[in-house]
Formats: sequence, C-alpha cells, structure tokens
Amino acid sequence: NEWVVTCKYNMNTCKKMDELEVKGLWADCVISTALYHCITLTQILELPAYIQTSRALMVTASILGLPAVALVLMSMSCINLGSEPESAKNKRSVLGGTIILLTAFCGVVSTVWFPIGAHHEKGLMSF
Repeated sequence: NEWVVTCKYNMNTCKKMDELEVKGLWADCVISTALYHCITLTQILELPAYIQTSRALMVTASILGLPAVALVLMSMSCINLGSEPESAKNKRSVLGGTIILLTAFCGVVSTVWFPIGAHHEKGLMSF
C-alpha cells in the first residue's frame, strides 16, 4: 500500500499532524505516529483509469508468471517428457522466455504508470 507517499511538509511533521498519506493499488492509507488506517479501494468503476490499468497489468503479470516458469523449467536439458525431440524443447523454452518477458513488461509498466498517474492527480512527495 505504500507505493506513493503524499505530504505537504516533511515526513515527521506530517506524521505528527496525521497528514501523511500513502497510496497503493488496493488501498489508500493515513499514517501517523500511533495510527495506520487504510481504506480499501473496492469501487472498481469509480477509480481513475491509471489505477484500473495498473491493477489489470499486475494481475496479468501474476497470472502469466507461473505458466511461464513452468514452461521454462520443463524445457531444461535434465528433464525429459517422453521421447520428445530437442526442437520441441527449444520451442517450449522460447515460448516460456517470451511469456516471462511479457510478464516483466506488464509489471514494469504498472510500477511506473501508477506513480505517474498519482502525480498528475495530486502532488507527490516521494515514490
């Protein structure tokens, strides 16, 4: 939940005044010295487009990650699936590597897009 930190003053002043806000893909939180209060973002259609897009990209990356790793592991030279030819392993490893790259691209775009969208929405102190 602490992807973006917003504060008008320095961190210690904002914590004392209960004005330090943090924002993530799934919740908005307020942090003070004795309180960490979060509000989950459940109204999906009321959220800004950058949050919806970042969420979709992160979920896509999470879903694609496991099959990609499984494909790459099954194409290792020490693993034999029946009497398959070497070309089938090569194709599987290329497919798995391509899906891993796609997963990484989705994660990086989401990680960069969310703070930029939050910056356009309101001023930021730090990422």
